[in-house]
Amino acid sequence: MFEDPSPLIGDLLRKAYRPFDGAADLVRCFAGVAMVAAQSPWAEVHLSSLQVGGEPRLALHVGAPRDFASRSQDFPMRYQRTTLGWLSVPPPVGGDGPPAVCRRIAETLAFHLKRQELGELAREEFGRDLSLIGTSAALSQVDRFIEHASRSILPALLLGEAGSEVEQIALALHLAGPDRREAFVQVNGATLEGAFFEEQWLRHLRGANRGTLVLAHLEGLALRSQHLLCQILEGGLAGWTARETGQPFAVRLLATGIRQLAASGQVCPELLAQLDVLHLEVEPLRERREDIAPLLEHHLRLHRPGPRPQVSAEVLEICSRYDWPGDVSELSRVAARLAVMTESGPIPLRHVRAYAPQILAAQVRSSPAAESAVVPPVASLAPLMLPPLSQHPALARAIHYINENFERKLPLAEVAASSYVSSSHLSHLFQQDLGTSFTRFLTGLRIERAKVLLRDTPRVAITMIAGNAGFADLRHFERIFKGAVGCTPKMFRWRSAGRRAAPQEKP
Repeated sequence: MFEDPSPLIGDLLRKAYRPFDGAADLVRCFAGVAMVAAQSPWAEVHLSSLQVGGEPRLALHVGAPRDFASRSQDFPMRYQRTTLGWLSVPPPVGGDGPPAVCRRIAETLAFHLKRQELGELAREEFGRDLSLIGTSAALSQVDRFIEHASRSILPALLLGEAGSEVEQIALALHLAGPDRREAFVQVNGATLEGAFFEEQWLRHLRGANRGTLVLAHLEGLALRSQHLLCQILEGGLAGWTARETGQPFAVRLLATGIRQLAASGQVCPELLAQLDVLHLEVEPLRERREDIAPLLEHHLRLHRPGPRPQVSAEVLEICSRYDWPGDVSELSRVAARLAVMTESGPIPLRHVRAYAPQILAAQVRSSPAAESAVVPPVASLAPLMLPPLSQHPALARAIHYINENFERKLPLAEVAASSYVSSSHLSHLFQQDLGTSFTRFLTGLRIERAKVLLRDTPRVAITMIAGNAGFADLRHFERIFKGAVGCTPKMFRWRSAGRRAAPQEKP
């Protein structure tokens, strides 16, 4: 019926999809999509071998009453060579072969049902959220990777930007595999000390025996530890543990990190070659904006139990346009803040302005009307904000990342992750190369930004300028600004305009 059903299915799913309460709602949505796509009067979905929410067997009929005298076409929903159930629709009028669109819908439904099952397992066994939510083509590639890679014991390298779902995908690989009842151990590479690496590594391997060990934040692993790990992997984990303990450990090794690490020079190529057997790069949210709305709803519900939280079309629109430089982690934090601070009813735009000002600030910067007046380039704010020519490359990356993201809450750990070093090492670089701390540098950059905006945009409210400069609280902004500049933002604006009469200031 359709030469390529993917665009049609994607459009229909985006309109109907949301985070569902259970398998029945999910199945009902896909059955409705199948009816519309295949122009069928009814559709049925039968689940037979999937345990989701206590529903091992489920049959749902959607649409007009079925004429049982008429035959139906059944499309299997398969995952890892197991048939989870069938999608049934009446055959097309005047057609003999099964429509490609129904076959694709059945395949897609199998992935979404598996996501839901893995999410429930993650909550029950590990108390963790597994928010693989959305309808984008990029997330469908993640589904396929999990389906195939979870059956293997080969090492896998999972890369994404800071705040992406790579660590959740590592847990999904474990839960979708045959050893999901065995141990799942996650260790931060930055916490493995070079002098004690072998002892620590052996302890983690022992804890993960017969299960999965995730080496998170690979870029934070000390160089000496990288070389030691490379030697261990070259000889095989089982052989090394047998020599060290007299007992071989069987462990599936996964590694996660920032997607740019392969080209950063912070990870030795030999270690990457050992880990990069199975490979996945997760697209950031700015590249799959259709996933933002369902992710926002999911995280709002996590922090606001009861009736489903409502988001106005205006708030949803600005959130969908925002680039989310902190990716899914930033979206989760914003959703938690909005859910807690909005006690009931729809989430209004004023709460976004109050509790997530970076989102509105980004809208102002991207507005054609404000392009020349509101946001000058960050690098032109002050010479002290530019990296010295002799600067350590990790510090240069950190300053670049700060310049791109300074208007939002920016913890040292996030900046260090973007620079492929540990937090303590980055703090040392700030003191050694710039003679200042990370916090003082960031505050200084924000003050310089505020001075430029106060001088060049006399009609923009000081509250908005505070948000554009990275200060979420107006009183905090005024206090910090006065301490650094010697006068309030309002007084600075008057002086910059060359006015003779100064405004009345409160003591």
